[in-house]
Amino acid sequence: MIILYDIPSTLERKAWSPSTFKTRIALNFKALPYQTEWVELPDIEKVVREIGGLPTAKNSDGTDHYTLPAIRDLSTGAVVTDSDAIAHYLDVTYPAPKYPTLFPSFDTLGFPSTKLMTYTAVSSFRQLLSVYGRATMAITFPAGNSILNPVSEVHNRVRKEKLVSTMYGKPTTLEDLSPPGPIRDAAWVEVRKGLEKIYQVLDKNRIYSDKEGKKLVFFFGETPSYADICLLASLMYIKSVLQENEEWKMILDWSEGRFGNFLEATKEYIDQIMIKIR
Repeated sequence: MIILYDIPSTLERKAWSPSTFKTRIALNFKALPYQTEWVELPDIEKVVREIGGLPTAKNSDGTDHYTLPAIRDLSTGAVVTDSDAIAHYLDVTYPAPKYPTLFPSFDTLGFPSTKLMTYTAVSSFRQLLSVYGRATMAITFPAGNSILNPVSEVHNRVRKEKLVSTMYGKPTTLEDLSPPGPIRDAAWVEVRKGLEKIYQVLDKNRIYSDKEGKKLVFFFGETPSYADICLLASLMYIKSVLQENEEWKMILDWSEGRFGNFLEATKEYIDQIMIKIR
């Protein structure tokens, strides 16, 4: 059994964080049994330190910064922090062929590839997703803050407003980021540009994996991988914080409906997430 430490929200299914969605989807993808322990934002450092988890970054004052997700594997005693480190741990500890692999290579892809090549390709794609994530901040930061429990909402607001004030070079509230009207419309233009760049990369990559003219939706063609999990986590985050409103439905129609097709192709993992979140 694996314990997944996640951040709750006021939503019915609680999960919302893009980082913890990556780990949650990976656990479902590999069909590993797990249960969730919910941790409010101000309690993350205390809880992670108590279970023996490592910090994932440094604060501006040089002190350790602790984040979620974290997992505690009761079978091995391991405690792992950071979604990418967790993905590598899961693939090494629970390898193919018994468990689906997050980082496929030659034997599963059907074209020349090594694990190192796969790691490199996925890492490059993740960097692109990070750029896209920054483009969505004006939309997702205010929406994400609005679904948090009060104790986390205050904590999150302070951190996020400090970040955006530094970015813009002036005091900025979350409400300043994308109020209805031209500012919000411009923010959505940037979001769309980012998503279209992601699909340009996916389309180019599929040229090399499509041997039979099939309509492929995954990063490695027919084979889902951690790259697809990262994209799915980003989309699930936006879907959660927007609460499936009209703006979310707009995304599904972009790029000839490709994002809707991608979500349909990954529906089994989404359904499992919804079932297992407690």
